Amino acid sequence: MPFLSHTIAQNEPSPGDAIGKSHDSRVIRVERKKFRDFGAYEEISRRQSHRVKTRSLFLKLDKNSRKELKKPHGKLTSFEEISKQTISGKTIICVGDKTCELALKNKINVKILIYDNLILRKRISTPEIVKNYRADEFHIKNPAGYLNLELFDLIDNAVNSQNNVKIIVDGEEDLAALAVISDAPENTIVFYGQPRKGLVMIEVDLYIKEKVKGIINAMEEVEI
Repeated sequence: MPFLSHTIAQNEPSPGDAIGKSHDSRVIRVERKKFRDFGAYEEISRRQSHRVKTRSLFLKLDKNSRKELKKPHGKLTSFEEISKQTISGKTIICVGDKTCELALKNKINVKILIYDNLILRKRISTPEIVKNYRADEFHIKNPAGYLNLELFDLIDNAVNSQNNVKIIVDGEEDLAALAVISDAPENTIVFYGQPRKGLVMIEVDLYIKEKVKGIINAMEEVEI
């Protein structure tokens, strides 16, 4: 059973149109299907890896936004400094290999882990603590400097799943935090690593959502 259905339509608004991008007459409308439990399919066990079929629509980061994203957009911190009371009862999403590993080592219950087995673009093995973390596992393709539109749908479904979820990126998850902040509910806690800066913590609210929306609106929709 597919997680998403794609409908080809004539002269209907596309995801690109929704963010202010023009598109030709042959457009794709995404119909989201939310599933409360990714493990609801009898043929798929909770620990089994299953792949998400990706489409060829991506958002490409522009130069101005690239400069903007080099600055932390949350609080620079460390897991040792974070009070467990601050994040207790909140949905936690981690982006980045080291971020996921350190969160689990600090006994944080992470709802969604997003990683690509790369640190500073060097290939690494999945840490054992991440590999053994009990969660449904999904794979998605995402080249560096782009955002696969499918990622928004996958995150949306993951947030509403009864299970924890791992999203393993084939490519790079360098922009995944944008999709997370865009689709995660308010009060969600997002952790990601800022290269050569440290750990960034964001508590999702309307202000940061609007800021991220501006970055996404500036991105160009392309087919790869």
